[in-house]
Amino acid sequence: MTDLDTDETIVNLTPHDIHVYDRETKKLIKTFKASGTVCRCLSDPVLETEPLYGKIPVQYAPSFYELEGLPTDENAPDILVSMPVGEMLRNRKSHYNGSRYNGVVYGPNTGEGAYRNDKGQIIGTFGLVVYSD
Repeated sequence: MTDLDTDETIVNLTPHDIHVYDRETKKLIKTFKASGTVCRCLSDPVLETEPLYGKIPVQYAPSFYELEGLPTDENAPDILVSMPVGEMLRNRKSHYNGSRYNGVVYGPNTGEGAYRNDKGQIIGTFGLVVYSD
């Protein structure tokens, strides 16, 4: 067993397991199991607007205003979150229960770091991104 097998100091707050692969060999390096707690962005209700070409439904993009499922304890663990949650924490310097989240916030690299199957579906990542210091 290696440290990669036993180290669970990063809590996965996404609804699914995150698989990290070696870019060159395509071998699985680490799976971060879903913790059962999901951190999500809460948003205002989505409003409809005029359909495009009279048939294609169009909605205004939602405004995200708060997070649910973020750990609140003083010794918060490092977390693995979705890109919208990571961006909200980074860009808005979000506060939760009166204090800023103080753990390290990671997310799967689903841009250039996405590992896709032959149908183009993401099956994992070649690395993580960090949203906090």
